[in-house]
Formats: sequence, structure tokens, C-alpha cells
Amino acid sequence: MSLCVLTLWRSDWTQNQADVATYLANEAFPKEAHFLWIVEKGSEARSALDDCASQVGFGERIVEIQEVVLPKSCSKHFLVAALYNFAFTRIPPEIREVLVIEDDVVAPVGTLSMLLDEWRQLPSNAAACMVAYRSRNKPGFCCAGDLRTGYIPFNTNQKSPISVNWIGGGYTIYRASALTACLPVVAEHKGTWYRGWDVDLCAKFKARNLTCYLLPRIQADHRF
Repeated sequence: MSLCVLTLWRSDWTQNQADVATYLANEAFPKEAHFLWIVEKGSEARSALDDCASQVGFGERIVEIQEVVLPKSCSKHFLVAALYNFAFTRIPPEIREVLVIEDDVVAPVGTLSMLLDEWRQLPSNAAACMVAYRSRNKPGFCCAGDLRTGYIPFNTNQKSPISVNWIGGGYTIYRASALTACLPVVAEHKGTWYRGWDVDLCAKFKARNLTCYLLPRIQADHRF
């Protein structure tokens, strides 16, 4: 087993989530891929995921559903960081790569093979690589950037991977050994400014001389 596909699901079940589940069922994941789903106990999404796991596309693949009880009052960004820490510590030790797919990022079938083709060719210090998807706050740009030029435009003529300071975790592959070495991830929130778990993780990668990449030619739909 070399690949874990991780998704955190919102409690309410929407068409966006159904579309992500359909993508997961139809994408050509390796037969030994381990699907790890984190969802609130007793939620609408929890019930829907049982049906998703039985879809024909999942076949004999391992689908592990971890139920959590969410606190009644907690900042969204702190809660998401805590849930990812919970998820990351449950990744089987034999896993070499972790693919995080958020429940509002819908990719075309075939995205995985293109991502893996690029990922395998990156330098050995590559810790993570993200498929391009739009930023919620800046829709004309990717959810990725660097300290010098800021956000990277979503539509760019560049086809080759771009080394960046930070990337989002919407459709992103991580080297498992690098990821687990940088736990726990944390979120920061001050007034209108915040930094999510994914940006914190990228900062920790950089401190270890590890690099994050954006693949501008491979695009997914960020539903917001």
C-alpha cells in the first residue's frame, strides 16, 4: 500500500460533495489505495458516505470512515487544523504518499495520472505538489503563491511545475515521511487575517529545505 486518499467531509451533504464522491469512485486510483474519510458522527454526510463506499467504482478498495464528534463552538480554521492532525495520525505506516482532496474541489477523471506523472519527475526534496484550483479569496488566482510575487494567476502560459512558498490542500499530494515529520499543523487567526493548516505545513517544509510545487497545466474546479 503506497497511497492514502484523504478527505474531510462537511456535515451537511451537498451536490458539491456528491460530485467529489463520484469523482473518487470513477478515478483510476491504484487498487491498493487506502481511502480515509473523516466525518461528523450522526451527520447527513455520514449516512451518505455509506452509500458512496458501496459504489461500484470503489470495488475492493479499503475505505476507512473515521467518525468524530465536533465541538459546539470553535473557530473554523482551528477546527479544520485539529481534524487534519487527527487524520494524519491515522495514516497507515506503510503509506508513502498522501493525496488530500477537499470536499469542494472537483477534478476531471484522469487528473490523478497527470499529477503522478509530474510528481515522479520532481526533485527528491519535493514535499508536496498541488493541482491548480482557484483561491476562494482571489478567484483569478490559484490557491498558491510565494513571498515575492504573491498569488499565482490561475490561467498562465507556464506548463511546467512551479516552485512556490505555499500551496493549499485542496487537491494536493504529500510525501508521507515529510508530512508526518512536520506535525502537528496549526492555524492562526487574527482579526480578518488567517493562516490555515496547509500554509503552516508549507512553512515547516521550507524550514527543512523541502519544496512545494504547483502544477498550473492541471486544473480542478474549486466550488465556492
